[in-house]
Amino acid sequence: MRHDLSPSKNLALLIEAFRGTKGARDDHGRTIHSPISVQSGLAALQRRWPELRSSNQSTPIFIFSAGWRSGSTFLQRWVMTSDCVLLWGEPYSHNGVI
Repeated sequence: MRHDLSPSKNLALLIEAFRGTKGARDDHGRTIHSPISVQSGLAALQRRWPELRSSNQSTPIFIFSAGWRSGSTFLQRWVMTSDCVLLWGEPYSHNGVI
C-alpha cells in the first residue's frame, strides 16, 4: 500500500529526521542543563538507598569507546574473562542516573 504525502509533509518529515522530534529535543534540553556527573549520580543513589554500603575497596575500571566498530565489545568480553571483574557495557538509557 502506497501513501502519497504532500510536499510540505515530506519537508516536515525530512526536517524532523535531522533535528529530532520535539519530545527528543525537549528531553535533550533538560538533560544538558542538569548537573550530571559521577558524583551527582552516586549522591542520588546514596539518597535513595542510604542503608546500602559496600566493604569493597576495589578501584573501578572505566572503558570509554569512540563509537561503533571501535573494538569495545571485544575489549569488554576480554576483560570479563577475569572472575574478579564485572563490566556493564552499553547501557544506553539505563545510565541516566549516573
